[in-house]
Amino acid sequence: MVMQEQRRPLLWLEERAMNLRELNPILREKFVQIALENSPWATIDLAEAKARISGFAPGESLEVARNTRWLAIIKRDYSKEELEDVVKKIMEE
Repeated sequence: MVMQEQRRPLLWLEERAMNLRELNPILREKFVQIALENSPWATIDLAEAKARISGFAPGESLEVARNTRWLAIIKRDYSKEELEDVVKKIMEE
């Protein structure tokens, strides 16, 4: 018997991805782009590297990377419309 992986609830993922709103608009856009272009596993590595290059401390870099990964998981597990709604909320000023 193969067990099917359960998806995390969209609201739970969205709440965590919304932490990207705390970034300045230019960085926010770069991290959203990383999530939209990569798998969740690639996203966390690329986002952490980008955060470190951008001057974040190691702990902060990991937190930003995790928040970016949640967005990539939404992309993987939910519809394009749901992803677009979350991205729109993140990008609002």
